[in-house]
Amino acid sequence: MTGCARFIIVLAILAPLAFLGASYYNGSDGIQTIKDLFSSSKEKIESSTNASNNDDVKDIREELEYYKSRNNRLEKDIEELEKELNAKDEEIKELKSGQ
Repeated sequence: MTGCARFIIVLAILAPLAFLGASYYNGSDGIQTIKDLFSSSKEKIESSTNASNNDDVKDIREELEYYKSRNNRLEKDIEELEKELNAKDEEIKELKSGQ
């Protein structure tokens, strides 16, 4: 058996295993992905796409709410720091004028 044939045989075994391992690592079902790839039913693909789109929309909305609340907290922090900065500037002016 030639080296090229050995390489092709090893590649034919390792490539699917690597795909399944990567799918598992990324949190998806590799076997279902392969089944969907070879299935001729478009309806199954559309329903899974709609379900995943609904999950995506929910995740995006949750993320949006998180960033809105974080933005509000940061704006309040900025306002407080600006007030503190103005107070320190006034204090510096008073100290300079008192000398």
